[in-house]
Amino acid sequence: MSSSSSQQQTPLSTKPKVDPNGKYYEWLGIENWQEATAETIQKAFRKKASQYHPDRVSDENKKKEYEHLFSKITEANTILKDPELKSKYDLILKQAEYKERQQKEMDAKTKDLRESLELREKLAQQNKLKKEKSDQVLLNKEMAYLIKESGGYDMLHQVQEKRREREKKQKNKNGNSNSCQVIVKWKKTQDVTEDSLKVLFSRLFGPINIMIFKESKRRCVISFESSSSAQKAANYDWKEHTQYKFKVKMAGSEDSETKKRELSTPTRSTSDENNDNVTPEEDNQNYDLNLRLMRLAAKKQKTS
Repeated sequence: MSSSSSQQQTPLSTKPKVDPNGKYYEWLGIENWQEATAETIQKAFRKKASQYHPDRVSDENKKKEYEHLFSKITEANTILKDPELKSKYDLILKQAEYKERQQKEMDAKTKDLRESLELREKLAQQNKLKKEKSDQVLLNKEMAYLIKESGGYDMLHQVQEKRREREKKQKNKNGNSNSCQVIVKWKKTQDVTEDSLKVLFSRLFGPINIMIFKESKRRCVISFESSSSAQKAANYDWKEHTQYKFKVKMAGSEDSETKKRELSTPTRSTSDENNDNVTPEEDNQNYDLNLRLMRLAAKKQKTS
């Protein structure tokens, strides 16, 4: 045989790769990984390996679980007992902790900045409201001075007197209208419609101005053209009537608040009340008065 015999080639040794997502210290039950020594790691591995060795259990499902845990424990020991691999893994953990700390600091700064901006906006709004209130107070004082100087108080007094007279007249009118109104009630068993009620009461007692029919409450407010018609309806003996058994009372005998609610949205008939409403000039009297007073004040300033 020749002296140039083939030499045996030794296989190259390859180290396992470090998994950045691996939880090697956690799998071995080591909490303070920064101070973990080779002795600490070996001791932790023996304890976990003894605890989760597959030979300790006979149940197949349990055995598979133990095999999975044992492989993780073995992998962690392989990485951490090698100084080079352990250094790589420790560097990954340090970088992760640094990023987490940076994120927390950034979140804290963002929170502080947001709270600061919200506080500034709140203070700015409060200052704006204070300024508006102060400006309004100053404007009211100036208006009062100009009105006094221009003799506007006499005009204001006349407008107020006119308003009081109109309100008094309207109040008296509303009070007198109660004498023309009756409230009709009926039982649930009675079949009553708005038309039948209008026909019956107009034939028996006289012309009707307004009707407010509440079918769900079995109630109706009727306003006649005359108070005598209302009195006849209230005094009528409905026990003698064969078809309807109504309970009728004058509107003034009912609770005033109930009466106001029912008359808040009346449906008017063709013979509605005459045109005694407030004119547009009276509705806008405050605006017109202020305008006239401002003109008078401006005219006085020009002449002075």
